Amino acid sequence: MKNISFEKLVFFVLRNKWLIVIVFLGLFLRLYKIETIFNYGHDHDLASWIVKDVLVNKHPRLIGQQTSTLGIFIGPYWYYTLIPFYILFAMDPIAIAYQSAFIGAIAIISCYFVFGKLIEKQAGLIAALLYSISFFMINNDREGVPTTPVILWTIWGIYVIYLFLKGKEKKVFVFAGILTGLIWHLNFALVFYVPVWCMAYLMTKKDYAIRDYINGIIALIITSFPLLLFELRHGFIQVKSLLFSLWQDQGDTVYLGIEKYKRVIFLINKNFSNLFSGGLLGFNNEIALVLIIILFLYFLTRKILDKKLIFSFFVLFSLFVLFFSNYSKTVSEYYLNGITLLSFFGLVLLCNEIIKRSKRYGLVFLGFVFAINMWVYIQSPPSGNGYKYRKEVINAIKHDMIANNYSCSGISYLTDPGYDLGYRYFMWREDIHVAKISEDVPVYSIVYPLRDYFIVDNLFGSIGIIKPNRQDPATINCGDNINVTEPLFGYTQ
Repeated sequence: MKNISFEKLVFFVLRNKWLIVIVFLGLFLRLYKIETIFNYGHDHDLASWIVKDVLVNKHPRLIGQQTSTLGIFIGPYWYYTLIPFYILFAMDPIAIAYQSAFIGAIAIISCYFVFGKLIEKQAGLIAALLYSISFFMINNDREGVPTTPVILWTIWGIYVIYLFLKGKEKKVFVFAGILTGLIWHLNFALVFYVPVWCMAYLMTKKDYAIRDYINGIIALIITSFPLLLFELRHGFIQVKSLLFSLWQDQGDTVYLGIEKYKRVIFLINKNFSNLFSGGLLGFNNEIALVLIIILFLYFLTRKILDKKLIFSFFVLFSLFVLFFSNYSKTVSEYYLNGITLLSFFGLVLLCNEIIKRSKRYGLVFLGFVFAINMWVYIQSPPSGNGYKYRKEVINAIKHDMIANNYSCSGISYLTDPGYDLGYRYFMWREDIHVAKISEDVPVYSIVYPLRDYFIVDNLFGSIGIIKPNRQDPATINCGDNINVTEPLFGYTQ
């Protein structure tokens, strides 16, 4: 039996050797010098506190962090996927980076499977390779935030469109139910896939058994269970907040009317061009979007791609543009990640067609894309105030406190707004008693960015520390540990 299992393993490796190589390449690019590259900040600090709440406080959570829209929270599933990584890394928040890289590896494999189904097996390998080397995708898989899996979700969201259009897979409702239930856990903008799925379903007029619909509803209920339970317990606060946000002014005073539309198109172009070149080619107008439209028109006229699928993509794209062009909230790039894969789809199909016509030119094209993205990757500077240096800052404060026999200390932030966040979990891990700033406690100052008029005692990357004057430990009056008693922005117990 062991020999048979070993033979099966060898056969599997040989049959999928290129995919395995691509996956390891993608993991390497996402994890190389990750401690220096990982841009640890407030969202990661929040995630760490939430995981601590589950593991240390034994508090099963129904919600994650609060979003920028008051009363709406991220779902808890992304945080629960962090738990095994935090256990593996002894509660060190570098676990987030490894979880994100793991999500990236799943996305590479998903590209291979989904694009192999939508186009052909060769296109699946091309998609996996392009995803693994794309600097845009690498950065996405390094971010380590709840929206990181959005790209992975859209891979399978497009697959559901394909299955409905083909009308040949009864489990499509299970896929659709699971993905719909996960929307709250990732990004509400993904809800625009649901009407496109319904449209694709109606276009095929395929008859399904009642059991197929029921299975989809069950899958939706299971993945939506935390949301349903939380809303029932709290008077549907998130539903009300979501509806309220749709007609209430969300405060975008810069981009209004036609300027908002131009802003959305600009961000779409930025995402599309970054996906191809990592920003090196610097498209700053409609060029990237126009090229993608021309590409899909070419696929349509040459009958390379099903016209129903292209129409579905057009409707999906239009829904995103129309909504965010009229939404009163300031739009960021990641809001539009739900349609970024459309340009990726076009790039994969183009490369596949070139290779089918000429392997030499196809390999040249792939080599060109690889070279551009690797050049941007190599030139990308490491974070001077990320995980590595924030951790070293708090370690240095802890060691100085021990050396001076300080039972507690105050922490002062000489920083620009927002840069004072992202340290509290490190303080908890180092068991630092943080007291309110007063004359009764020694106060360490964290400085970022550095200024000529601040003379720092220690420098870690781009972060400086100013140590307090020597204080007699007997005169220190600590009081409460405000690191654990004071509220953390975006964190709900």
